[in-house]
Amino acid sequence: MLRLYEGCANRTIGRLDGATIIKFHNRKPQISYLFYPDFDTDPHPVLHTSMHINLRGLSVSYQDYSHLQNPPILVKKEAFVAVNYPNYQKFAKLSRQEEKLGIFDKPGGFKLRELLNCLEENCVRIKGHRLFWRSDADPERLKMLQKAASERQSKKIELNAGKIEQTAEDAEEGKEEGEE
Repeated sequence: MLRLYEGCANRTIGRLDGATIIKFHNRKPQISYLFYPDFDTDPHPVLHTSMHINLRGLSVSYQDYSHLQNPPILVKKEAFVAVNYPNYQKFAKLSRQEEKLGIFDKPGGFKLRELLNCLEENCVRIKGHRLFWRSDADPERLKMLQKAASERQSKKIELNAGKIEQTAEDAEEGKEEGEE
């Protein structure tokens, strides 16, 4: 159904050349074509251009972000590709590392400067699609950040284990109710 929806917009209005992501809005009849030129190679590619098509009025708007000092960036890239995509595991590993440090705890979208500041505050740098502790970081700050990351990871594991147990319990309860 979504392919049909996008095909109608594409044939009626056109498509942004080089679109990396096609976004279907669920609260309004709109499709957006987003162009991230370095999607596969940049761990957090910047948004270069977007094209928004309002399907109700068949209006089109373009936005060029290439001139901005602080453009929007893409995080959690694995959410935008299929599990069998060649770089899926690499993208997911970076996101897990960033989540462990709490880099995504801030609500809303990210812009380039915000991400760079966040990485600086967390004493890490990105090389390729991996996070590394900065060698010039204050050792005491580094210990504190590593401890916080470890605690965050432990808490996440506990929460996930609780969900799994709860799901198993719910399944057992469902079985018992069905058997009576």
